[in-house]
Amino acid sequence: MRAARAEMQEVRCAISNLASTVGACNGRISDLAARVEAIESRQCQQVTNDVSALEGTMADLRSELNDRDENMLCNNLEIAAIPEKKNESSMHAAYTQRCH
Repeated sequence: MRAARAEMQEVRCAISNLASTVGACNGRISDLAARVEAIESRQCQQVTNDVSALEGTMADLRSELNDRDENMLCNNLEIAAIPEKKNESSMHAAYTQRCH
């Protein structure tokens, strides 16, 4: 009978140790899950910030391109009343008319 009690005590001790080990593992898993969530949150925020910065850069570049297009339009010259000939460049036509 004493041997059976001793054996039952060992089984209880082993189960207790196993329960505390499982509890410690659960705690570590919870800590890891919290760390992963924090990292994912930071990365998501960083991606959002990067996208916002890139959208701002695109808007600036579009504006700059539109400004350049407008400046280029100011340099355009419309020439009227000069007859066009087939395969003749407009620069050549304007130059020959000016010289005559």
